[in-house]
Amino acid sequence: MKRALTASLAAALLASAAALAQSPDNPTLFERYALKVQKNPALGKLAEAPPGGLEKLKWMVGMWDATSRRYATPSVPERVQKGTRKTSYELKGWWLASIDDIGDLKAASLITEDPYSQKFARLFLSSWGGGLARPMISSNGWQDGNIGFEGAIVLFGEPVNVRLRISKADDNTYYEVWEEKVNEDQIVPVFELKLTRQKPKPAPAK
Repeated sequence: MKRALTASLAAALLASAAALAQSPDNPTLFERYALKVQKNPALGKLAEAPPGGLEKLKWMVGMWDATSRRYATPSVPERVQKGTRKTSYELKGWWLASIDDIGDLKAASLITEDPYSQKFARLFLSSWGGGLARPMISSNGWQDGNIGFEGAIVLFGEPVNVRLRISKADDNTYYEVWEEKVNEDQIVPVFELKLTRQKPKPAPAK
């Protein structure tokens, strides 16, 4: 009896799914995409190669010395920690991945460009939280040595609206400044990372 009921439920679900897929009023994601590709075949090729926008950030690849600075407030003192960042292209060039080991901050961030909207997105996970984060989005992309991301993340169990500005000083130095939107009228800088490219290690003597 139980086996027969399970089979009946499975058949009903398959029938419902088939009916939904066949309904012109309820096209699935892939059906909608297929219709767009029919009208514009170039869309179908966007997922075949890494997004070109990431080429603008290839200077970030490498090993970096990292200095973090939590800005002082009237009730919280400044805090400075030192460590490293390793940045590399992953998934055949689709993502720019950074791994941070800076004191008690252990973090991973991923940057990519959505080939369809041509907007950059950044994901952030860390020992301070961030697992419930949505991607931070950059509306303007890389311009004049700067890129900015905005979004809502969770740190130390607290939801925060943040803005991240990445600024290139030169080929061997760049900064990340985190700002928090504490209310509708006030945005406060709260945290900074200074990244300095590590010098190549000398080859071992023979």
